[in-house]
Amino acid sequence: MNYLRIVILFLIFIYGNIYSQNPPSDFKLVCTSGGLIPWSSYETITILANGQIEFVRIKGTQLEGLVDTTFTISSQSMLNIWQAVQNNNFFLLNVEYTDDSTSDGSKVLFTITANGNTSQVAVKNISQQEIENIIASINSNIPAEFNIDYRPPEKFDVIPADPCGESSASNSERLKEYLKEEHPDKFKLDNVYSGNSANELQIPHGGFEIGYEMSMHDAIASGRASTKGKGGYFGDGVSITGNNTDFPPPGNRIKFKLYLEFFGPCDNPANESKIVNDIYRKWKAQTTCDGKMIDMEIVTLSHYGEETAPGTPGFDNIKLECGTGRSNVPHLGIPNTNNTANGTWYPEDPDNQEGLFAHEAGHLMGLEDQYVDWIKLKSGNWYNSKNRGDSISIDEMRNLLESRAPDLSPERIEFDLDHRSSLSIPNEKHENDMMARVEKPILQSDICSLAALAGLIIKINTGDILASTAFFNQNLVVTHSSDFFLRPGEIKTLNGIYTACIDRQWNSPGSGDVFNIAPSLDKWNGSAAAVDLLKLLKHIDSTGDYCGGNQITQHAIWRITDDLLWGFGEEEDIEHLFETAGIDIGNKIYNFPRLSNTINDTSSKAVIPKELFIPDIQPKSVESEIGKNVSFNAEVYKPEGLNYTTNTSWIFNRPDESSSQITSNGSFTPDTKGIYSASVKIDIIDSLNNTTEYTPDITAYAVVPDEFTETFKHGNLDWFHWETYGDSKWEITDKDALTGSYSVKSGEISDFQSTSLSISVNLPKDTLITFAFKVFASSTSSLKFSVDSSVYNSWGDGTWDWQFYSDFIRAGEHKLTWTVENFFGGVGRAWIDDIFFPANSVVTSINSDEQQVPVTFMLYRNYPNPFNPSTTIKYTIPKQSYVTLKVYDILGKEITTLVNEEKPAGNYEVEFNTQQNTNYKQLSSGVYFYRIQAGSFNQVRKMILLK
Repeated sequence: MNYLRIVILFLIFIYGNIYSQNPPSDFKLVCTSGGLIPWSSYETITILANGQIEFVRIKGTQLEGLVDTTFTISSQSMLNIWQAVQNNNFFLLNVEYTDDSTSDGSKVLFTITANGNTSQVAVKNISQQEIENIIASINSNIPAEFNIDYRPPEKFDVIPADPCGESSASNSERLKEYLKEEHPDKFKLDNVYSGNSANELQIPHGGFEIGYEMSMHDAIASGRASTKGKGGYFGDGVSITGNNTDFPPPGNRIKFKLYLEFFGPCDNPANESKIVNDIYRKWKAQTTCDGKMIDMEIVTLSHYGEETAPGTPGFDNIKLECGTGRSNVPHLGIPNTNNTANGTWYPEDPDNQEGLFAHEAGHLMGLEDQYVDWIKLKSGNWYNSKNRGDSISIDEMRNLLESRAPDLSPERIEFDLDHRSSLSIPNEKHENDMMARVEKPILQSDICSLAALAGLIIKINTGDILASTAFFNQNLVVTHSSDFFLRPGEIKTLNGIYTACIDRQWNSPGSGDVFNIAPSLDKWNGSAAAVDLLKLLKHIDSTGDYCGGNQITQHAIWRITDDLLWGFGEEEDIEHLFETAGIDIGNKIYNFPRLSNTINDTSSKAVIPKELFIPDIQPKSVESEIGKNVSFNAEVYKPEGLNYTTNTSWIFNRPDESSSQITSNGSFTPDTKGIYSASVKIDIIDSLNNTTEYTPDITAYAVVPDEFTETFKHGNLDWFHWETYGDSKWEITDKDALTGSYSVKSGEISDFQSTSLSISVNLPKDTLITFAFKVFASSTSSLKFSVDSSVYNSWGDGTWDWQFYSDFIRAGEHKLTWTVENFFGGVGRAWIDDIFFPANSVVTSINSDEQQVPVTFMLYRNYPNPFNPSTTIKYTIPKQSYVTLKVYDILGKEITTLVNEEKPAGNYEVEFNTQQNTNYKQLSSGVYFYRIQAGSFNQVRKMILLK
């Protein structure tokens, strides 16, 4: 006791001159408050003894800048703050109060000097009462606009667990306290939240959500949510703050969402389906007391045959046992370590009644059993299993059965009393309640009481687009679907939306960047990029491959959205990712809009980018003739569910670009040779009749060639006397062309190799040479166009769909060369088509005595196809060969032999006419195959007969 007095006297001696009525002259309080992450908003306030205050606020968004100001408060306000410091024993507090379980929380740092003594106290992720009292005093004694924004976390964290980190599910005790405060009337209900003892609160397990559901797009558009960047290209890149205060319910439907994780020896698809269907039969399409519809959704995870519970955060663990037994869920007050429920269910028990699993699901939603088990004694009396001291006679038991089970016949009652050792009797007013008798319907008051607890479920869907409000910053796409659940009246932040960048060549998203919302990928009608990207993202979500640092996954997304071609030793891994996602990527070139070019209106809650109004122009390109009418059609795709209309007009550019023609339809008549381009101007009209003009960067072409235009339609490179050399040869292909059926394609090459195609020209005057090209190139490969020894242009590190290029070349003799080069790790391929040479500038076989000899074996596609009754098949052989050409049906049965003889080198064609032979006339519509064999050359193609 004497020792304690000495300590107290010592403390009074040390601190007695600090605690005083007025702040000492050297009093200085510095408080910094805000988030732990660098881009969070935070405030710093400095208070001096004379009442002078400096306030600095730095927001975590570029849209709200630095606030730095000074002001003075009254002596009384200053005294109030000083007294709060003293009354809360600041100088006796510990140096630090810390919970390091999260890195995305909040922190406050106080440094206070008084009478020559300085103490510093740090509080991180903990609700420290004395510190909160001091902050409250500061805020109440300074102007409200300079209040310190410090909201310490509550004791329990209900933010959904980070799927890429340690699990942390919602805590039932915290929800229980909330319900006690917000819904005291629920304690008075007998059928909900009532256990074995009076007024015992029961709550849903962590594997159940009740709420009005809305998409993240709608939540942001209506002001219920906002998003901020956390930096980084891929992974946990965005935080979302939800606000469920002062908003009316967003719809007339309430979502009941149950999360079940099955395991055990009898876990199989059939048993899971039996359970899910049983729950749906009872719970689907219910209606609340005020007419709202209940949407029931069951999310399942399967672990066939596993004996131990996997314990996925947020999922109830249900073990499926074989044989017979009592299906049950333990009392709701005893959740497992994940704060969800454990259960053992017997899906194959023949005694199970319909509705049993719907009854068990009711427990997971917060409903208790509403029956009592009665046990038969040797004396014939019956006793209540909940109170063994009470028993009733057989006659009293008969009366109880008759009153509580009125649908039982007298014969059935007598049978049960004579032959059963235990009976379950419904509680009063629950005689026809599923929680008392599984075959009965759900009590209406149960549905209404649960619905009264509905919060807000914000759906974060794979494929949601977050559009940057900062010019030249990244736009993001959501890679992991999840629900963000907010209780009624709650404001909460989820620090983990998993996203990936969709603009490779732009800056990474800034910390604290604010994002608008564009329609999700499933609303992008007509966009091939959106379809394949969504397919890839859903695959990534299904495999859990959405966490940070995955370079291959990010590069695959860039491949679709930014036409990235890899060259970093990842080709095989990325190709495998596309293959497993079911995407045939090939050499596909995408047109994916860069939304940041247009989205810079920070006042907008929801942005509908004009790039989502995509015109599908058909045909993409066409070969025509002078004086022959050309027609294009365009269908404008727009995001689903939007009340927008569109008008279109056409813009045609002549070959010499001397004039443009604007027409209301897509028809024109060419009057000279060359390249005509067609594009569509779209007027986008919203529901308020506001009009936005938009001309997409999508062009169609009409090509009008002459005899000096190389379209490669002759099927060989000798027609224009081309040379091809290098590590591989260029060759004519009928698989990709701008117009017509053919183009020329570079040969396949590997590291540090090249392949070239060249032609000699004699230009009578200075002129333009125009050609179409398509390139598929990595960062270490390229296509180069050269005139003599000078490189005029090159294309690498990306993909270019078919487009035209022109360059001015002086009169005289020149060698034009197209070269594809690969360096280390390079992947490159190019196609050339529709080369316009000036008249008589190039030697062709039509003005040469040289014989036209093919340079390669080739079997061409039949024309027409489909056909009826005849079609033409063309082929070329570069040397004398014995040739057979046969036709087969789909089963491989030979129909006929069209060619069977020795042939010299040359170009050939043969007709297959189904009316030339009576056997042919019996052929039905369908797919047939034709096969050529010439020496070692062997090729098969298919054709379609339509009668």
